[in-house]
Amino acid sequence: MNEIFKELAHLNVLLVEDDTQLQGVLAGLLKPYVGQIYKAQNGQDGLESFSKNDIDIIITDINMTHMSGTTMAKRVRELDERVPIIFIAAYDTDENLHNSLNIQNSNLLKKPFDKQQLLIMILMATKNGAKTSKRLNLGREFSYDTQGRLLYKESETIVLTRT
Repeated sequence: MNEIFKELAHLNVLLVEDDTQLQGVLAGLLKPYVGQIYKAQNGQDGLESFSKNDIDIIITDINMTHMSGTTMAKRVRELDERVPIIFIAAYDTDENLHNSLNIQNSNLLKKPFDKQQLLIMILMATKNGAKTSKRLNLGREFSYDTQGRLLYKESETIVLTRT
């Protein structure tokens, strides 16, 4: 089974979880299988980390202080429509289902789950909604989407014109 997960080795994962103990457990589960793991304690920090790094997939709790996972995901969608998002939630409520299903290219994984379930969900999410755009961090809050040919300052699109 581990051969299947070798495809994950190149992935940069953003892990957003306010429970530091669970965040540590999840990071420990993912570390042998993925490339880089970026960690954030809440949606606000997650959005900042997403803006500064080349993220291939986001794994986020839904209910967090400062900014929820769904609010963060909506703001991420303003920057990148294709990056897969996996929501993790302790309670599979109608509201959680509704909010997560309304965000393009996202999935919901109910806690508790095991390592294999998480890895399979990541594999499926990255295969189904593979991110084709590549955002390059240009420094000083600027990034460039090479696929869409768009320049961003933080989350704001800057329109480029030909001269």
